[in-house]
Amino acid sequence: MRHQARQKQIEKQFGLGRPPISFESHGYKMVAVGPEVHWSTSWNTFPDFLMSYFKNVMGKQWGEAQLAKSRDQWHPLFTWYAMTFEHQKMSLQLLDNQSQFR
Repeated sequence: MRHQARQKQIEKQFGLGRPPISFESHGYKMVAVGPEVHWSTSWNTFPDFLMSYFKNVMGKQWGEAQLAKSRDQWHPLFTWYAMTFEHQKMSLQLLDNQSQFR
């Protein structure tokens, strides 16, 4: 019963794909992607890892080439990345503003 509940929770969070394999050790967050292990001290959430991973996989040149284009010519994945970045930035600003009133 407990196993089924956990499976439902994972499915709700990550869909029908395999759930992420991640852990924390000595201040590092580590995430396994296929046969590779990625780590950082700057990831606070799984979306932080995804943004970093996307940037590394696509490469600096590809990102710079996208930025050189007008926004309406961006690749759909780059548009998603930019929108996610903007959302994270706005969320952090909101949190910052809220913490000033405490």
